Amino acid sequence: MTDFQLFPDAEYLAIRILKLDTAGSFGSYTPRIGSKLPSDPDWDEGVVTVQRLGGVPTNRRGLDHPNMQIDVWHENKADAHDIAQRARRALFQGEGKVYTTPRAVLTGVEDSLGLAWRFDSINLKPRYLFGVYLSVHAWPGGSGS
Repeated sequence: MTDFQLFPDAEYLAIRILKLDTAGSFGSYTPRIGSKLPSDPDWDEGVVTVQRLGGVPTNRRGLDHPNMQIDVWHENKADAHDIAQRARRALFQGEGKVYTTPRAVLTGVEDSLGLAWRFDSINLKPRYLFGVYLSVHAWPGGSGS
């Protein structure tokens, strides 16, 4: 029987990285960060969503390579752009760190989609998005949750 590791939830990991680094990376912004738009978004503070679009383990015994999409909204285009740049920086700064919630080791971050402008025609708000691949190792000796 082949040993098969359970990987940490990559969305949760990226959200935790962004939330842990809010004070340092986002400056005067205090965006709401999650896996979906909140029912009552505060566009003036900004909103950041994180979604796993796919990606495959590069080593089924311990290394996941999820493709993540990060969307950023704000009341104005310039601030949406600034928050998106800061979110991207925070994820790259998470590289090489060990996280206990979720239990994961983030050994790599690389771009999968450069910063892209996408006006949100449903909410009628400025939105930027970008994509990154994460290299996430399963927690040694246990599950990723």
